[in-house]
Amino acid sequence: MLELLWTQIQNLKSNDWVCPNLLKPWSEYDGVLITADQHEVEKFVVPQEFGGMNNSLPTTSFRIFVGLDDESIKEHDVSDISYFIINDVVDDILDIMEVNRKDCAKYLKDLPYCFAPDTFIGKDTTVSAAKTDVKVESETKMETEEDSFPNNWTNDNPPSVDTTNTNQNITANFQLEQIIVESTFKNIFQLPQPKYKYIFYHSLLTEVCKMMHETFPPVLGKAIGILFDRVDIMDVECCYRFWNWFSHHLSNFSFIWNWKDWESSLQFDPLHPKVCFLRETFQKMVRYSYYERIKSTIPDEFSSIFPIEPSTSFKYEDSTHPLHDLAETLLGKIRKRASNEDVQAYFKEIVTALPPKEQDQTIRDIFVQCVLMQGCKSFSHVLNVIERYLPILQSLNESPEDKLHTVKIVAEFWKRNTQFLGILLDKLLNYRVIDASSIITWLFTKEMETEVSKSYMWEIMKNTINKVISRVKQVQYKLDTLINPRTDIIDITSDVDKKVNSEELRSLENTLSNVTREQKEVLLALVNLFVGMLDERLKEYIEQDIQDPMSQYWFWWAYGFFKEIGRCYQPQMSTFMVTLETVIIDPLDTKTNPIIANVIEMIKAFGRMKEASVVEDLS
Repeated sequence: MLELLWTQIQNLKSNDWVCPNLLKPWSEYDGVLITADQHEVEKFVVPQEFGGMNNSLPTTSFRIFVGLDDESIKEHDVSDISYFIINDVVDDILDIMEVNRKDCAKYLKDLPYCFAPDTFIGKDTTVSAAKTDVKVESETKMETEEDSFPNNWTNDNPPSVDTTNTNQNITANFQLEQIIVESTFKNIFQLPQPKYKYIFYHSLLTEVCKMMHETFPPVLGKAIGILFDRVDIMDVECCYRFWNWFSHHLSNFSFIWNWKDWESSLQFDPLHPKVCFLRETFQKMVRYSYYERIKSTIPDEFSSIFPIEPSTSFKYEDSTHPLHDLAETLLGKIRKRASNEDVQAYFKEIVTALPPKEQDQTIRDIFVQCVLMQGCKSFSHVLNVIERYLPILQSLNESPEDKLHTVKIVAEFWKRNTQFLGILLDKLLNYRVIDASSIITWLFTKEMETEVSKSYMWEIMKNTINKVISRVKQVQYKLDTLINPRTDIIDITSDVDKKVNSEELRSLENTLSNVTREQKEVLLALVNLFVGMLDERLKEYIEQDIQDPMSQYWFWWAYGFFKEIGRCYQPQMSTFMVTLETVIIDPLDTKTNPIIANVIEMIKAFGRMKEASVVEDLS
């Protein structure tokens, strides 16, 4: 980015420092200004040095519309300083107006009025911006009034502009819609995290589509097609963000899309990024609406990758199942809101009919399945049932093996509705019925390897890790507040108060130590399982004489998500990097499998960039 900016500055210098795309409002008053009183302006002195500046992660120039054989696409000259200025202004608008997506969209739409005429293709700036928008409707309900225009400048009488001067030597035209699209997607795809929440950029594109409904949707549609064609060379996390945005965007426009254009992608391998993009987009669309509605909008040719209808999978529903009667009796008790004591008494009755080695597992399986079946109608239903029988659920899940078994039961019950699966695991994690380690372990079981390209798996993984990290942050915040209380709110003067705070301090310190240890254990286990899975697959590729593991789509997805975990949780992993390398990486044959060690080097590189400081002497 700096190299490109330097090229732009050199070109500007060769043009005698003239940037014709910038407005020159003072040119109208040259005759007056020449004869006006002159004022002394204080000399600007550059500070000797800037200390302690944090070095941010490097940024790149993100371009979509490049190298295309399409006359409707304007390929911008990135060596022109005007390109940098316009993109910088767009970025500033996104930063400043992030609090209000509608006003942000309006400022982007009216951007041509901030530059010289003919800067943007097809934008007539001779008409007042106020005339094209009779009323600005925003959260602040601000309206432009006539008396805000001095010197008799009104909506119908805008000030005259000498376009012969401001428009002189303009040779580079820019496509506003393309710049907005590229700037927004640049933020959506920013790694490791965008500056603001994804929903802001999603909703912004929706608002711009509505405000510029004649010119913007066609350009956005071309961008979607271009990105889809390049999805197999994207970072895996960017693929995930792309189908997340695309499905959300379609939900705002009646799920209308010309799917026939992508029908040829169905011939690819089921794990090919394009096929997975389509499959995951359909899955997300069903979540935004309902199954039959989405199915009716998708051509029959895509039925092979269209998701199955969301439903439950109650193991004991079949009347021929040997435990059907026991499960139905228990389900009847749960429906009648039987007490915990009554349910446990029923367990004692049926335990004699079960094989001794399978008693605990069978009772856990029947009970958890019945709880889920009773609460399958909605989230509120299942939460009510879980809370009613929470003591039993916790007593049935005391060991790590018990918790892993419960996770598998929930996964089997909701295998046809992965949205409910993710939410149920999250709720059981909150209630301490299961723990983070049990979920992580389940995600890396053999039966889950076929799900490597499906987003629900990685959403559950990230949500679980985020929950663990959130606990550490919450305890740390409470501890910091106790150590440095706000004296205007809390008055700690008496010996009793000091004693109470001393006891609370020790309690919080112990809690922080426990949750921090849990965080380290979970992340270490996660990396260990990732490395073990990838290393095993790499050894298989060596036996099969496969030279490039990235040519195998299974490995492409798994390794890509491993990189994303490293990027996303680098701040936490950096605190135990020595342990991570010693325990997990060093035992590997990095000469044979250097690709895994590269992720660890990436994590360390991110840490070095974030910790770096720049001290420049500008004297």
